[in-house]
Amino acid sequence: MPLLPLQAVSLQRAPAHVSTAQIEDAARRAVTGNFLTTDIKRAKVVFEQLPWVRSASVRRVWPGFIEVELEEHQAVARWGGADNTPSRMVNTHGELFDAEHDASLPLLVGPDEHAGTMLARFAEWTRTLSPLQRHIQKLAMTRREAWQLLLDDGSRIELGREDEKHPLTSRLKRYVTTQPAAQREGASRIFYADLRYP
Repeated sequence: MPLLPLQAVSLQRAPAHVSTAQIEDAARRAVTGNFLTTDIKRAKVVFEQLPWVRSASVRRVWPGFIEVELEEHQAVARWGGADNTPSRMVNTHGELFDAEHDASLPLLVGPDEHAGTMLARFAEWTRTLSPLQRHIQKLAMTRREAWQLLLDDGSRIELGREDEKHPLTSRLKRYVTTQPAAQREGASRIFYADLRYP
């Protein structure tokens, strides 16, 4: 539009996971009219629909610019939900988002509404296992809220459900403290540990 025309749409930072073509397409759909008539709220919604974008900030900069800042998801784990669901990841906030899986990241499997809880448990139990120099490859929670771990050496640990008398973290700590003694007694590795029972 000739009156107060838009000169450019600028990005604060180049995103890591969104291509230039995707950004240009979003800008063409989001920014219409001139400097004053462009709907900033609508533009924000369009930019937030881009893959890997967690949130977008869109504002006018005099005399004719639209400035866009994109916050991307920071993936910390793959997410495994029900069958036939699209590939999703978990970000640092415990939120699920659509993206192709990065096979190098650990896998969390459970009900969608527990993604944040699972991420917190993953971080806590990673610290608990650090004396053994073992890493969680897969963390699963069933619909009945029973927990299972698969470690990077192939060991499977059944933690069961949370119990006030025997909290899950104390069960895992017991596993960590018994491993050196088990290895001294000739067990090279524990393949399966059921920690549901004292």
